Amino acid sequence: MKVVSKVSVDTAELELLRPWDLIYFMDFPLLAYLLYKKFIHLDRRPFKFRSSVAITALSALLFSANLFLAEIEHPDLLSQGFSNYYVVRTLSLPAFLGYSANQSYSANKEHAKASETDLQPITDYIQEHSAKSNPDYVGLAKGKNVIYLHLESFQQFLLDYKLNIDGTEHEVTPFLNSLYHSQSTLAFSNIFNQIKAGKTSDAETMLETGLFGLDQGSFMVNYGGTNTQQAAPFILSKNGYQSSAVFHGNIGTFWNRNTTYKQWGYQYFFDASYFTKQDSSNSFQYGLNDKIMMKDSIQYLEHLQQPFMVVMPDYEKGQIINTYGGQIDILPTLEHILGIESNSFLQVGQDLLSPDHQEIVAFRTANSFVTPKYTSYDGRTYYTESGLEISNLDEQAQTELENIRQAASQQLKISDQIQTGDLIRFYQADHLGKVDTESISYLNSLAILQKIEQEKGSQSTSLFIQRQGKTSTDLFKASSHQELHPESAETESKSQ
Repeated sequence: MKVVSKVSVDTAELELLRPWDLIYFMDFPLLAYLLYKKFIHLDRRPFKFRSSVAITALSALLFSANLFLAEIEHPDLLSQGFSNYYVVRTLSLPAFLGYSANQSYSANKEHAKASETDLQPITDYIQEHSAKSNPDYVGLAKGKNVIYLHLESFQQFLLDYKLNIDGTEHEVTPFLNSLYHSQSTLAFSNIFNQIKAGKTSDAETMLETGLFGLDQGSFMVNYGGTNTQQAAPFILSKNGYQSSAVFHGNIGTFWNRNTTYKQWGYQYFFDASYFTKQDSSNSFQYGLNDKIMMKDSIQYLEHLQQPFMVVMPDYEKGQIINTYGGQIDILPTLEHILGIESNSFLQVGQDLLSPDHQEIVAFRTANSFVTPKYTSYDGRTYYTESGLEISNLDEQAQTELENIRQAASQQLKISDQIQTGDLIRFYQADHLGKVDTESISYLNSLAILQKIEQEKGSQSTSLFIQRQGKTSTDLFKASSHQELHPESAETESKSQ
């Protein structure tokens, strides 16, 4: 479970059509009829050249102004490509069609050049680069439910941070602190984000596939709906996991999630349409309030068949581990903890718990990386521990840094070749097969889950059936900000 474009028409798309959608196409037969009956006539008079140039120049000027305003409202709108909806809304449908055509051409160009022979250097790298699992942790959480809590823009300093207000300290993240320090938790203190233009979508791509996002643009937008992929939910479905679901408070098309999640193998996607409608009382700047979203999620979560897609309640050797790593390393680590060998998949990360973990964290910005000893960023090199810039490098340090740069560059290069060439479509050694996206629909997901419960009867492993048909929604007790601070809600209401 996760809390956080291919042109085809299948059952899911047809279900989206409504009778009144026909109104969008009425102008074509109407115009044809009016022309046929000669109620309207084509104006065949030639257009003056000077007038054509003037109108074209004016159109270009207006479009440039519109694009400028769009970039102010949504910076990097075209380079990130996070939502086709916003491109259409801000730049118009014709501009979007041109943008989409260019994106499709760029993606298909690399796809067409790739062949099965390109796989050999990839698989050689994976076998050489893969870090063997640590026997102390292999299968530690086998059969456990897997829950990702993917936090937007969260940083390490917030853990254990206390905000002082009028002499009183307030713990900012009490629940996360309890997880971080729990004896049932394996926590890592030196994990770095490795995103670039794809932002959130890059992070999701790394967590789910063990591969990087793109150097330019978003993988989920440009390739997510078409590429063959080896993602966590599909891998787990082949290893005893019966359900996989995503809970996200935004619209399904944002970052092309509604098609990418199908390629990743997610069986259910609960987007904004499944949650309380957002308004000023339940959302603040960045979407639906977390507590309200969590409460709304329970009615769907309790119907998932277990185990689904890690806190280990019977594990008492929890610790905070200082190994250096990145988001790219999370999936192979998780796989080994669940008892799944990662080196049969095309993933470029390494198990954080492995004694062979190299502790080289590559960033998408050229020649940027972090290791326990060195940090390279923006053309400068620093000692990681002290933060002091290194002005004069001896020969040994230069050789060491060059080896690190080559290792980081190679990791990114291999990932890019897999992603842009869609090389997993040629790969057979994982024995996974391909996700049957045609069988996945994100409409009426609750009804589908309830139908599965009925079919399984007493064999159902959902929490709802285990509680003899009694819902667990009433067990969630967490007051919202408005409930805790009614005075602020009243002030806001009066200001409106």
